[in-house]
Amino acid sequence: MPVQIDSGLAGGLYRAFLAQQSSQLSSSARAALEMLNEITSLDDDWNGRGGEAPSALAVVVARRVLEALHGAGLEPERLNAMPEGGVAIYCFGSERIQGGARARYARIAIANDDPICLTLTSRSDDTSTTRSVRDDIPGWSDAVESIGTFLRS
Repeated sequence: MPVQIDSGLAGGLYRAFLAQQSSQLSSSARAALEMLNEITSLDDDWNGRGGEAPSALAVVVARRVLEALHGAGLEPERLNAMPEGGVAIYCFGSERIQGGARARYARIAIANDDPICLTLTSRSDDTSTTRSVRDDIPGWSDAVESIGTFLRS
């Protein structure tokens, strides 16, 4: 059975924490936290096609992911609600392919009810690998290291 968290309380606590911490973060980290803050106010059917709102637990985990990425010098450039419920966080490498798209990116999918998944995609050779991430300090440490190595290679 999923853990139940009062989303109003979690959102309010999160917004208070965000206000307190925002002056200590880079502009891209602040932007990611602000996007996450906006996601906390979504209701079910937020996209007009039955999209499930991210759970309070998914938002809390996303916040921890953002902290881990920031601590490793990785700044997410995109963060959005997932239609099936949850939060997706994207980090991109600097290399570009023909047409201007980023050659490499990492997607961390924090679903409401499923394991957390990390997908590493290379557009230059059309490869993608997906694996689950343990939601603990060693699991995130390994995931963040994998993201950094992949995006910088």
